[in-house]
Amino acid sequence: MAKIRLKSGRWIFDCRINGVRKRMSFESRRQAEEFAKEYRLRSEGLFQNANSLQTISIADAIRKYSETISVNKSEDTQGCEKNYFQQLYDFLLDKKNLFWMYDIRLIHLEEFQTRLRSKVSASTVNRYFNTYKNFFNKCERWNIVQRSPAIGLSRLKENPQERKNWTVEQIEAVLNEIPNWAGDVLYFIAATSARPGKEVQRIKWSDVDLAQGQCKVTAFKGSGEAMSRHLPLTENMIEFLHRKREIARKAFRGRDEDSVFVNSLGNVVESDVLDRIVRDACKKLGYKGLVPYGLRHTAFSDMVACDVSIEKIRRLAGHSKLTTTQKYLKTNVRHLHEALATASSGKLVRNGTNGH
Repeated sequence: MAKIRLKSGRWIFDCRINGVRKRMSFESRRQAEEFAKEYRLRSEGLFQNANSLQTISIADAIRKYSETISVNKSEDTQGCEKNYFQQLYDFLLDKKNLFWMYDIRLIHLEEFQTRLRSKVSASTVNRYFNTYKNFFNKCERWNIVQRSPAIGLSRLKENPQERKNWTVEQIEAVLNEIPNWAGDVLYFIAATSARPGKEVQRIKWSDVDLAQGQCKVTAFKGSGEAMSRHLPLTENMIEFLHRKREIARKAFRGRDEDSVFVNSLGNVVESDVLDRIVRDACKKLGYKGLVPYGLRHTAFSDMVACDVSIEKIRRLAGHSKLTTTQKYLKTNVRHLHEALATASSGKLVRNGTNGH
């Protein structure tokens, strides 16, 4: 039974929301009583300020969005959105004492945005709010809210940290500092430009065709659509994977349905674990700004230096747009010197400061 009581100088309203006990905190007894009265009226469908809107709780609206929209997305995206909405729900209910959808205002979202920014990067906050904005737009179309409270909410200014390219010496040094299973993943990324994380995790031995010299990798878009492509394998990579499979077979892990890249316990390599191992190795070696994903940037930049067309790089990268590929391409000063030296204009010689 919902009731109001005084505790540590705050007025507490105890109630059960969706079967879970909640304690709403207020500065005065009057505020707690007003909320309690409104809560009871709304629960009984007698609250009159909702106009023609549906009387739906925040939890029910999130559940409807998950069952209608999120369910059509990939498992990874569903997991991320579940985490996003759990944090938003906890903030609105526990910190702002909001229970119904049409109680949410722009100021509440701005406060939550600020709170998130104190914990994660601006780009991560913007990613959260891309989902929230879509959620509130859907609620507006479903007549759950009269107007999306996210209208007018500004994106945070991002300061993108450029991923540094790796040198051959740095790759070799890090490989000597990390476990063999982690080194195998880095070597594969560097040699094929595959995406670290889920793309590498999903590779099974059935995806590796050593006879044709290619490996199938699969990524999933936010909509859940599978995007597969075949990465060409160099002779060194073919030999490396052949030896790796022979070793895996001796440990009964080389079947077609088995994962190619596993840790020392035989479990699929997790990207956050790999990142931590590489970060620790780089710290020991005195390297800064090097991450596994930077090996993908390095591979594409080296291709540019070798005059590989951007269209070929786009297909190898698995990008749908050239503009995405262009963000990866970097050319260092040495490559620029070499390019200028091969041009006819770079061979011109001027003997005098005032001559022709």
